[in-house]
Amino acid sequence: MKNLTYRFICLYFVPIVALWGCVNESDSSRIKPGDRIPSFTVTGPYGNFSSTEFTGKGGLLVLFASYCSTCQSVLPQIELLWEASWDGELFALAALSRQGVYDETEDSVGDYWESNGYAMPYYLDYKGEVYYQFAKETIPRIYVVDKQGYVTFLSLGDGSITAGELAAELENALDIEIDL
Repeated sequence: MKNLTYRFICLYFVPIVALWGCVNESDSSRIKPGDRIPSFTVTGPYGNFSSTEFTGKGGLLVLFASYCSTCQSVLPQIELLWEASWDGELFALAALSRQGVYDETEDSVGDYWESNGYAMPYYLDYKGEVYYQFAKETIPRIYVVDKQGYVTFLSLGDGSITAGELAAELENALDIEIDL
């Protein structure tokens, strides 16, 4: 009986909870357009990234998890923007993995990045501490941040947003031209 209960939890309950956090589109945002982004610093294989890097430059903040199918749909669009930004010359980019929330590990994110050939930098949000400054649930979250550190646009749980749509938001917020 104990084994049957364990199987039920592993096969049904855990995936439902994981998917709920991935695609739940209720507005659980703590930070919305018009708000200043909170202060944070994250680490990853590319070094450290601090929210102060948006000041004077602006950019894109992406909150994701490598196991999330909606995130998997949008990350190639973010990679296109990264390539068009001349590897960060036009704007800052921070892709933050919700590590530790659903057993996302540094290795699993690194393997996912490598298997998809992504060059954009990613960082690890140990224990979800940065994520929970922004929201209670729902990924992917894509924030456009202006040069003063204010959010001008938020894409919430939308796996169909395109690089062109995000480029238009960045161009408007940062007064730049992005050649996709």
